[in-house]
Amino acid sequence: MIYLHARGLYHVLLLICNREL
Repeated sequence: MIYLHARGLYHVLLLICNREL
């Protein structure tokens, strides 16, 4: 559960970085 949650947060982080770029 925690692993999937951390993976989800990481994916969101990548999306935010892509939007800023």
